[in-house]
Amino acid sequence: MHLERTGEQRMLLESATRFLRSRGRSAQWSELAELGWIAAALSEDEGGLGGRAVDVIPICEAIGATGTAVPYFSSVLLPAGVLAHAPPFEGRQELLQRFLDGESRLAVAHSERSVSFACEEPATAARRAPGIKLSGSKRRVWDAREADALIVSAREQGRFGWYLVAARKPGVQIQPGHADDEMPAGTVRLENADGIAICADAMARRALTRAIVFATVGVLAESVGCMSELLRLTQDWLATRKQFGRPLAANQVLQHRLVDMFVALEESRSMLNLAAYAHDQLPAEDGQAAIHAAKAHIANSARFVGQQAVHLHGAMGLTEETFVGRAYRRLEALNAVFGGADHHTWAYAMQTAATNCY
Repeated sequence: MHLERTGEQRMLLESATRFLRSRGRSAQWSELAELGWIAAALSEDEGGLGGRAVDVIPICEAIGATGTAVPYFSSVLLPAGVLAHAPPFEGRQELLQRFLDGESRLAVAHSERSVSFACEEPATAARRAPGIKLSGSKRRVWDAREADALIVSAREQGRFGWYLVAARKPGVQIQPGHADDEMPAGTVRLENADGIAICADAMARRALTRAIVFATVGVLAESVGCMSELLRLTQDWLATRKQFGRPLAANQVLQHRLVDMFVALEESRSMLNLAAYAHDQLPAEDGQAAIHAAKAHIANSARFVGQQAVHLHGAMGLTEETFVGRAYRRLEALNAVFGGADHHTWAYAMQTAATNCY
């Protein structure tokens, strides 16, 4: 599947790449708001600039191509996806405005036991006493320590729902999680923490599904951007390194391996376009199979491209001084977000089998 980028999308990709390269491996949160990158994740009705997958893909590709530690899919796309499909609630407009202005950071606290995220049924409890009090524990909450507010999933009298919790109020304890500087996560423990109801039942589940799909497209776009840069660097490496007086790129076997990397990248671009189309144009139930297929395919292609890049760079591909080794680790981390290739292959098979049953 091939969709041509508009002139604005190409310009956004080029400008985002230049900006991130000028910032090294980090960028300030306020700068993302000033550039409109946060607003790109919300529709104009919400005060944003887009809210579609095609609007955020260039940003995510630039993040992947530069290897910049920007928590975009976790701190922008995931919370924006939940809020965009929730009805009005107390303080919603003020929260959205602070979010768009870069004055407030949000984190989604959902996972408790499993890694799949989407299939998780929360054990965290919400009760009226008076007001809403939440108690429970959430693991692997991305960017929890930097968040000003948490969007927490919980059950109230058997009903699944989303609740807004201030991150620095009594009853909220945030502990550091695994030591991954590029994708930091923490454990959130709630003990009678004050909360505000966002939505419940079918609307809450739809918000979860659409938020995961939106953030998944961002993850896939970051992977494609990373793969594109790995291919470019590998081509340059083989063209400049010489063996027996000839550049390595003159070796036909290595040329074939570059071609295989190029094919894997272009297939991944097509699957990314399919995922974006599924989010922007199809109902949630119709587009879910395309998301599973794209995630599984791109995860496998990313591992292949990353391994080939490391191998063709030799020992240099494993050093911290080069982009290659860091990019390969990042690709493996992205592959595991919202479930790996095996999980999505199984989910795609189950969904298509159920659709084809008579």
